[in-house]
Amino acid sequence: MADVAQLLARATDVRPFVSADGKSGAALERVDIDGRSHVVKRVAFRDDWLMQAIGDVDGAAVKAWDGGLFDRLPPCIDHATVAMECRMTDDGPEIVAVMRDMVESLVPEGDGPVTPRQHRQFLDHMAAMHAHFWGWTDDLGLIGLAQRYSLMTPARITVAGNASPDAIVPPLILRGWQALPGRASQMAQTLFALHADPGPLVDAMATSPTTFLHGDWKMANLGTTADGRTVLVDWSFPGAGPATAELAHYLALNRARMPQAKDGAIAAYRTSLERHGVATEPWWRRQLTLSLLGIMCALGWEKALGDEAELRWWEARVAEGAALL
Repeated sequence: MADVAQLLARATDVRPFVSADGKSGAALERVDIDGRSHVVKRVAFRDDWLMQAIGDVDGAAVKAWDGGLFDRLPPCIDHATVAMECRMTDDGPEIVAVMRDMVESLVPEGDGPVTPRQHRQFLDHMAAMHAHFWGWTDDLGLIGLAQRYSLMTPARITVAGNASPDAIVPPLILRGWQALPGRASQMAQTLFALHADPGPLVDAMATSPTTFLHGDWKMANLGTTADGRTVLVDWSFPGAGPATAELAHYLALNRARMPQAKDGAIAAYRTSLERHGVATEPWWRRQLTLSLLGIMCALGWEKALGDEAELRWWEARVAEGAALL
């Protein structure tokens, strides 16, 4: 396993790297190492609002790396990581990751839809990864469901947003939560109750099969290599959980970029999961319904700032999930 310090000692031609899709307080730079372009990501708990909001006090990404989970990924996933380390300070963890420069393979920035073929491949490779780790439980202390679903509560964002005062997302999150009661009152009531106590949802989901989750399958973290593998970067939120929690995250964050309706994407993922050897009965419907509710605990604010049809689709899913609690 490569050593971060040794790699950076050989780095030349260091230059800033700015990504329009980057939303945390992480600092990125491009470097050349042994004649090949790499990206170095540095993120510190003290000034990263996402790390603070989710409560990542000991570097979950590095724990997954050191625990060998990256090495166990199926061949269809290219994590691009060369080395990663975590240094504990009085202000919390500081993480440095060195990655192969995969920018040319990543989904281009913007809001346009990806091709149907690439979208289907993302879902299929997500299913392949979940099937590969089917039944996995977290023995490393990574990100849990309660952390995921409490990540963007108003209380957490009010405090964590101070860590990255120039970040544009925390104020949007607060504005969205403030707007939700006026647009979908029952949805807001349900989600705010789960913000106060996510226990009923987490307990209900504990009866479902688990797998290893990347935690942030958004288009900005995805791409396709020349040989057809899926590039999957930014492993900030790894952990165990229901497979459909990852699918719900993909549906919620990638709406503008998906060339397929959400119901079709759900069916495609389920078909892939079964093709990769996972029987989806009898747990599928309950796990999916709870996962769609769960992701709104984190991202309901975004739907409150969006169009009517999107909000109403998710409002119905929240009601269905709440009925199972």
